[in-house]
Amino acid sequence: MDNPFAVFVPQSNVSLLEYNTFHVDAKAEWFASIDFEYQIPTMLDWVDEHDVDLHLIGGGSNILLTKDVSGLVVRIAIDGLECDVETFSDKVLLTAGAGIQWERVVECATSHGWWGIENLTLIPGVMGSAPVQNIGAYGVELADLFYSLRAWDRMRGEVVTLVKEDCRFGYRQSVFKEWPNRYIILSVSLLLKKEGSPRIGYGQIETKLRESRIDSPSPADIMNVIRSIREEKLPDTKRVGCAGSFFKNPVVSADFFNSLKRRFPEMPSYVIDENFIKIPAGWLIEQCGWKGFRKDNIGVWPHQALVIVNYGNATGKELLSLAHDIIDSVRTKFDVVLYPEVNIL
Repeated sequence: MDNPFAVFVPQSNVSLLEYNTFHVDAKAEWFASIDFEYQIPTMLDWVDEHDVDLHLIGGGSNILLTKDVSGLVVRIAIDGLECDVETFSDKVLLTAGAGIQWERVVECATSHGWWGIENLTLIPGVMGSAPVQNIGAYGVELADLFYSLRAWDRMRGEVVTLVKEDCRFGYRQSVFKEWPNRYIILSVSLLLKKEGSPRIGYGQIETKLRESRIDSPSPADIMNVIRSIREEKLPDTKRVGCAGSFFKNPVVSADFFNSLKRRFPEMPSYVIDENFIKIPAGWLIEQCGWKGFRKDNIGVWPHQALVIVNYGNATGKELLSLAHDIIDSVRTKFDVVLYPEVNIL
């Protein structure tokens, strides 16, 4: 039987409005969805033949489109979810296609009582985007539970398997950001614990559990508590355009932090090690008066200063201009430079 995907025919001049959570109406010169990994070689042949740039997107929850995109935009929509409970006696290997919604993976794990992923609930996006950003929340990062992934290596022209060391994970950093056009992630495998202990010392988790009179929380209990916290702070991206946290939390030297602490005694922080301290970017932004700011269709979410929002028909350039204004004010007041967590196109 002939391969039905031997001919690759993308659509031209396609609106990306429904493919980015900022709800910015930019257009792609060419657009296609990839549902199966065997479509990849044909798609790459088309890219080479037409000599265009390739832009990969997943759930569109971590991009800001500032103009129409030239070249080919490809949405990776590979499905599939598998659980291996036998290879490791005390752990579960959970493998998901790159196009699966991240929250579906969280719900699968917590419904079985498997530990490790519950703190990462309600992070928008798909599985394939998670390693790129090394997503994290409430004291947990993807790297903590990452086992391996499969990807098409454009440099080698074949599918490869990368383990944790290959991915060079850092704070919102990975090899996929260092080589943004080299790897096309196909699936990701996470190693979860069959028995575990909760990580509840971050934010309001412990307080919320106590209020709910939950003494021995399950993974699902923690997931539900964190969901309630996040829903209080963050907008629903289906109704309000945003990409979650727009900025990374800055990491500074301990000496510099101590000098700031003398000037701003109330400044919160999280110790990384004896040499480096993480400062909540939301607190810095709030101190500069941005929380709740709104001008026409752009603004900063009233319940979380880390979130820049599109209230209507804002352009990507308008949203980026607001981000630059916030960066400038934080640098002026604190001598700290904020960097976007969102990828700017």
